[in-house]
Amino acid sequence: MAVDAAVIGGGVIGLSIAYHLARLGLSVRLLEREDLGAGASGRTGGGVRQSARLAPELPLARKSVERFARFSEEFGHDIEYVREGNLRLVEYREHFRAMESAVRTQRDQGLDVTFLSHTGAVLKAAPFLNPQAVLAASYCPTDGHANPLRVVFALAERARFLGVKISTGAWVRRVAPKNGRWAIEVTGEEVAAGRVVLAAEMGSIPLAARLGVNLPIEPMRIQSFITEPMPRLTGFVFGTATADLFLRQTARGNFHYCGGYMAATDDLEVEPVSLAQATAHVIRLIPFLGRTSLIRTWGGVDGATKDKIPIIDRLGPHRKAYVAAGFCGHGFALAPTVGELVAREMATGRTNPELEPFRLGRFSQEKKETGE
Repeated sequence: MAVDAAVIGGGVIGLSIAYHLARLGLSVRLLEREDLGAGASGRTGGGVRQSARLAPELPLARKSVERFARFSEEFGHDIEYVREGNLRLVEYREHFRAMESAVRTQRDQGLDVTFLSHTGAVLKAAPFLNPQAVLAASYCPTDGHANPLRVVFALAERARFLGVKISTGAWVRRVAPKNGRWAIEVTGEEVAAGRVVLAAEMGSIPLAARLGVNLPIEPMRIQSFITEPMPRLTGFVFGTATADLFLRQTARGNFHYCGGYMAATDDLEVEPVSLAQATAHVIRLIPFLGRTSLIRTWGGVDGATKDKIPIIDRLGPHRKAYVAAGFCGHGFALAPTVGELVAREMATGRTNPELEPFRLGRFSQEKKETGE
């Protein structure tokens, strides 16, 4: 089967790229090794945030938040999107000044974010927090959260409606140039494509290596825990100044938190020490959660780069091969905008200045500057 473009990876990034390519009129084939959303996209916490982003990501995040606000209308699906704000909590005195400075920087970049400089101000926003555990917080009212799997399935349904052929259980073994196109060796067949994009996170690494391109991405395991449903208490997303905890209450009332030991491994198993560490942290912040029961835990693996921002670029000299990977746990919220920008580059061949900070060449430049 020959198509204009092939997308390898069936998470939110790959699906968003496929959807936007189809909107631009290209024929598209999406290939996913397992099931849609089986990787990081189906295991993420679902945060849709702009605050606490590294500067290169913030413009994309701000655009994506506006897309999430219109998502249900655009795709015809309720993704359980809640836009009630993000509190990033300062728990220790040594992090106070750093958070205050970060808020100033983000405000200078045009983000609506406020520094709540004392415990009373934080408790006014979230009175159920432990006053002994919180000193201050940043507050971004336009941050929020959504149901990751609902986003995955909404993207997939709309992409199919536009003509994208989605194949699951399709293990891509090799991508190679052939007769002016790309030959993609996949389970049971060979797919010919005019353009190809690797959006399979860790799975992108060996495919890029076959093309002579090293992707400096390492595995990063994030562990999640979910409680029994409770009456609705909050629409906030919570994080911490040390970025070691994420918490939200889902539409069904469950509290979903991510934390514990973040390991550089592709092992999906939840470690007991991480369970204990994350749960103790949550209970210290919100004491009444100590009276609830956990009903499920899971691990997820995402790709991480050294500078904590993704790689979005052409693959070396191959002008019609692209990569979008290494999202460091930040990709879910960026997916609508990343998908649109990557699709536009693939369709037109013209580079977009909004993606310049994410080019692979920044790592080569870093080596030159450090003399490595």
